[in-house]
Amino acid sequence: VATFESPKLQGSRLLLIVVIMALRGLVMAQQVAVVCGDGTIAFRGALREGLRRLPRLLLALLLLLLIFAALFGILVADVGALGRLAERAASAPTAATGYAIAGGLIAIGLLVLAAYLWVRFGISFAAIFVDDYGAAASLGRSWRLVRDHWWRLAGIVFVATILIWILAIACSSIVHVLIVDVLMRMKAIDLWNGKM
Repeated sequence: VATFESPKLQGSRLLLIVVIMALRGLVMAQQVAVVCGDGTIAFRGALREGLRRLPRLLLALLLLLLIFAALFGILVADVGALGRLAERAASAPTAATGYAIAGGLIAIGLLVLAAYLWVRFGISFAAIFVDDYGAAASLGRSWRLVRDHWWRLAGIVFVATILIWILAIACSSIVHVLIVDVLMRMKAIDLWNGKM
């Protein structure tokens, strides 16, 4: 069943992406200034630098989304085609098993390729700030820089991702506990006052 979101909701998601990329640009401008030895720059200067590069950041994000959407499309087409073949071969269990194994191997291969590309293009946003590259050129620069350092960078990305997940789970758990605590206290007050 296809569902369509309201244009207002889609617009707010698009605005959220633009705001997040602008904030990322602000932080990256500050980081580049510190790493290059310029010291910290004022908020206004970092914001100006981030906003100046925002169109290139958004275009690089769009290019990356298109690359990964193509991989996802291939994965979905692969699973769908193999599913139809397995249905046709349901009378022959050996053929259905073969199709399932082939589909699984292709899916795993595509996921490995996606992880490989994620690491190879992982520093493309930094190339926009440090080297002042355009969107497509930053993807190429990231590809060249990661060439001989893929395993090291993959390890760093993996560990950083795990740490970010742990931090996100911890923060959301704390917020959840606080919200539940407040709701429970409100319910207890209502029970005390005889409202329930």
